[in-house]
Amino acid sequence: MHKCFQSIAERPPFSWIHGEENHQFLMLGLEGAGKTTLLYKLRIEGWKSHEIILAMKNLKKSHEGGEPKDPAYHYEEFQSTTLGSYGIWDIPGDEVMRRLWPMFYRYLHISAVLFVVDAFSPDTFSLNEANLQRLRDAKAAIHYLLNEDELRTAAFVVILNMDTHTQAVQSKGASAVNLEEQKEMEGAILEMLGVPEIMQQNAHKDRFQTAVLNCSETSRKDPKWEQILKDVYRIQLAVKG
Repeated sequence: MHKCFQSIAERPPFSWIHGEENHQFLMLGLEGAGKTTLLYKLRIEGWKSHEIILAMKNLKKSHEGGEPKDPAYHYEEFQSTTLGSYGIWDIPGDEVMRRLWPMFYRYLHISAVLFVVDAFSPDTFSLNEANLQRLRDAKAAIHYLLNEDELRTAAFVVILNMDTHTQAVQSKGASAVNLEEQKEMEGAILEMLGVPEIMQQNAHKDRFQTAVLNCSETSRKDPKWEQILKDVYRIQLAVKG
């Protein structure tokens, strides 16, 4: 734990707290949700998803001394015509790192929380206890974060990481049943995460959004990513107003 705090304190990004203002995004979610894959697909155009997976595995390997090469969290900066300058903090979602999430939003002004939920694997929809528990854990984390004082003015986007093959299906002239089934799966997951209830709450409904992305295929040019940035910009304008 001490080494984790020490590593973070030595990293340059925290010097920006007193520097020129730019939007800070916090990307959270349970372990293995697809957060780091999304971050580096946005950062590096054309980087193949399997290459990212191999690179992440290599980062997590230990040095000879036993310490991992990976600092645990990842940070990248971006520019967009919609939002200007913004940075994304990708924080692991294992049990140990979840206890450290508050450290990031209590020392940084967060414009948006991107909460990634793994909905890509077909196993997600099997009714075994492990999968149901992951959804319950994700739901609990979402509701906890929504009510944190430091995040009450932040846009909050739940991202379902799933196989968005809508265009491919349409181009092949497949029946609308496939698209309907995909929408039903999306709705079922959002229901289990408690999204309908959140959308009814006055404190959250105007700053809460959902999106469906394939994290291994998304790029900064993806219209769905652009829409997320537009939503964040709109919410931030409303907060400042």
